[in-house]
Amino acid sequence: MRYFKFITLLFFIFQLGLQVSQAQTDWSVTSPSGQLKMELFLNNGQLSYRVLFMENEMVKPSPLGMVRNDANFGENLVFGNVTPVKEIIQEHNVITGKSKSFLEKGNELAVTFSTKNKKLTLVLRAYDDGVAFRYVFPETQEGTFVIEQEHTGFYLPKNEAWIQPYGKVDKYTPGYEGNYTNGAATLNAIDEKNGWCFPALFRTDLGWVLLTEAGLDGNFYGAHLNLTDPEGHYTIRLPEKEEALGLYSAKAHAKKLPWASPWRVIMVGQDLGPIVASNIVSMLSPSNRLTDTSWIRPGRVSWSWLTDHGSPKNFNTLKDFVDLSAEMGWEYSLVDANWNMMKGGNLKKLARYAEQKGVGILLWYNSAGPHNTITEQVRNLMHLPEKRKAEFKKIHSWGIKGIKVDFFLSDKQEMNLLYKGILEDAAEQQLLVNFHGCTIPKGWSVTYPNLMTMESVRGGENYSFIAQFPETAPVQNTILPVTRNVVGPMDYTPVIFSDLRYKHRTTYAHELALSVLFESGLLHFGDHVKSYLNLPEDPKEFLKAVPVTWDETRYVTGWPGKDMVLARRQGTTWYVAGVNGENRAKTLTIPLDFLDKGYHEALFITDKEDPKTLASKNIGIAPKDPVKVDLMPYGGFVLRIP
Repeated sequence: MRYFKFITLLFFIFQLGLQVSQAQTDWSVTSPSGQLKMELFLNNGQLSYRVLFMENEMVKPSPLGMVRNDANFGENLVFGNVTPVKEIIQEHNVITGKSKSFLEKGNELAVTFSTKNKKLTLVLRAYDDGVAFRYVFPETQEGTFVIEQEHTGFYLPKNEAWIQPYGKVDKYTPGYEGNYTNGAATLNAIDEKNGWCFPALFRTDLGWVLLTEAGLDGNFYGAHLNLTDPEGHYTIRLPEKEEALGLYSAKAHAKKLPWASPWRVIMVGQDLGPIVASNIVSMLSPSNRLTDTSWIRPGRVSWSWLTDHGSPKNFNTLKDFVDLSAEMGWEYSLVDANWNMMKGGNLKKLARYAEQKGVGILLWYNSAGPHNTITEQVRNLMHLPEKRKAEFKKIHSWGIKGIKVDFFLSDKQEMNLLYKGILEDAAEQQLLVNFHGCTIPKGWSVTYPNLMTMESVRGGENYSFIAQFPETAPVQNTILPVTRNVVGPMDYTPVIFSDLRYKHRTTYAHELALSVLFESGLLHFGDHVKSYLNLPEDPKEFLKAVPVTWDETRYVTGWPGKDMVLARRQGTTWYVAGVNGENRAKTLTIPLDFLDKGYHEALFITDKEDPKTLASKNIGIAPKDPVKVDLMPYGGFVLRIP
């Protein structure tokens, strides 16, 4: 009997040892619904993770770790401690975005490791629509700390990819202004020497995955992706050394600890709905740092430069666009590059004229500085804090309402500091901000709500610059709502009816639909004055009323590269917009189950037989009855449902 008890005790001790060992090498955090889980492993001193959705691998075991100049956190790690899982519940209210209010609900786990007395904490979060993680160096210490390498990887099951090449380094790039692949099943690791951009969308047999980053500030680089093998293993890649004319380091650096990386974000959905509606990027960003936001006013903008590059030098032309905004009820008019050479009047006079019309003026600047050689003016102010502050104070006194700052062309840490400095100084003078030639959104519109929009897209202006743009635009317009625009506001400058240097293949209704399909806190209309004023009454009234802020956004139907339909709500009014990305007519069935019960009368605008004309009518709809919409090749439609 004693022998049996002894054996039983040994077995119990052995099992306890296994449990302790297991607890020290494997950890996990699960979403509130229980469907999504991120698992963290420590094997032979190295960290890895995987992501499970309904028990299926969405991200296969992938590496983690960083190499700091004074410690290698990629090997010989030893478990230190783990904090209990923390529930996160927070209500968010924002000024721009997919929805002005949303509830953050997730779970967080923090696990600390060490190597040679240096500590690293992995912070993991799980939401119902995605997971995220970041590296934190938790010690309190001063010195010189440099991230030499990041081991973070994303090993995806066999997939189709909608992903954009990272721009090669030249005078006007790198940036985020290329074309997305259209469901490529295989990507060659050496096809793109500079790697691939965030955000990146993938479809596996089990659902959809979108990769991006969030919570970036001036303390780190902006990352992009390497494809290390065509089987779907992506790793983090630092900015290219040649960016910003070779100035500054591509590595992250700090003078003291604690120090944290941006969040690496993995959105997951069985279909595209959770990804389109996700607010994870906003949730993971520092909260609003502005004490007063009452002056921040998103809006619609007339823009003269696209149809007349010399117009910022011509006072009378600019007045015409101010008049257009006044007639259409749009809040702003943008004065673009080289406005300091204006003839026939000056900026102060234009601002006074616009104020009398109830229109605010937005003003263009070059971000350079030593980091680019682009000569468009005004330049040599933004990179110098004292000059920048003085300029913002001056134009605020003239009544200017916002700025557009262009040509950043790098994701290096110093450039992220420049973004931050511009946002802070602009806020002090109550100036809205629009970044162009820039990185992708990282959640900065939450931290600095005066940031209305960012370019980082191959937008409508390229009807003037790229001969292939009319051919690629219809397809890209179906991809952007589920890739680039998922992570933040996108200044595409849509709704261009005129043929510029290169002729459209999209129809008028396709162009009209982009005003809803694309989200941006400043919605720029870049066509001729007469193109808008001569529209038929219903489309003109639609553009007079179309909002730029939304209470809710929903994916309705569609497939990237083929067609796409989204619905957005402001107050009790729904706007539904769809486009055809293919050169064939088709009929789409549009479910309306998001509507309140009962009968609704909706304005319906679509193409006529001529792609350069628009047809409109009022139709009766009900949530239980899907609407069938006939689309022309490269056509589109909008529904406005009170």
